[in-house]
Amino acid sequence: MRSWTSPGRPQHVRSRRRTFVWSLKVARSEAEWRITVCALCWIPYRYKSMALKYHPDKNHDEKASETFQAVHEAFDVLIDPSKKEIFDKYGEAGLKSGCCAYSGYEFSGNAREMFCNFFCDIFSDENFRSIMLKARQGLCDDFLGYKQEDGVIAVQDPPVERDLAVSLDELYRGCTRKLKITRRMFDMLGQVTDTQQKMLSIDIQPGWKAGTKITFDREGDEYSGRIPADIIFHIREKPHDSYRRCGNNLVHETKITLKQSLLGCSITVPAIDGQELTAVIPGVIKPCAHHRFSGHGMPLPKSPQQRGDLLVCFKIVFPSELPEACLDAVKLFPDS
Repeated sequence: MRSWTSPGRPQHVRSRRRTFVWSLKVARSEAEWRITVCALCWIPYRYKSMALKYHPDKNHDEKASETFQAVHEAFDVLIDPSKKEIFDKYGEAGLKSGCCAYSGYEFSGNAREMFCNFFCDIFSDENFRSIMLKARQGLCDDFLGYKQEDGVIAVQDPPVERDLAVSLDELYRGCTRKLKITRRMFDMLGQVTDTQQKMLSIDIQPGWKAGTKITFDREGDEYSGRIPADIIFHIREKPHDSYRRCGNNLVHETKITLKQSLLGCSITVPAIDGQELTAVIPGVIKPCAHHRFSGHGMPLPKSPQQRGDLLVCFKIVFPSELPEACLDAVKLFPDS
């Protein structure tokens, strides 16, 4: 291993060689530099940390923009094997002035564009500024699934998602569910070092709908050097024997005879809270008709004291045959 002060290397090359390396802060000594930079997987790792730290929309220091540009120039060189090979042999001065068959390097990339491309274009709009503002205000310590602590970025494991089946009656009244989970702790070798049992409590509010998400931050298995995954439960509504939910309304189907549909009838239907609701339907009841009981549907999630409606739809049961007397009467009906 050559020393930084090897006699055959000009002093300006020795000092310039460290410029790109220190732009990404990937080394503190020659030995660390050789271990870190030669393992290219560390370059993106350090780039994430430095790019997030010095992005001008987050860091308003006078030199942040200049440092942000230098970080991207360093990343552009160190991540490219051909450029890095020239840089390793001849330093930054040799890379930029041109040597051997190399014509010389000049950074012509757009730092912001490189940043957006690296993070999958998610920050190409105003969403980035909003997230940066929250980060500055201390409203969030996570940024795109990464957490920065003491200049080191830890990656959060993907969320663990599970369905939670809930009956319509529970969604109407609200309830509390207790769920036991097992958390495992792993060391750097992937071996389990500890196991913990934990009880999670979910307070299901009246009126919640299917698809509602309940998130428990960082309650997943814990791996060394990584942020535990979030556990996310998705509310899944169980089918009900009597009702079908439609937004905040409930739909109930009741059967009536052909005679009732022609002459009108009185109906009694059960409400989800146990009441018996009665209504008189006069005249002809068409197949697409329904009767509305206001205020007997599901609670509104944001205003549980308010209710949707109960809609009663009619299913007309036709007879298999008609008596002769009825046929003569039906013949008197108008064609339209």
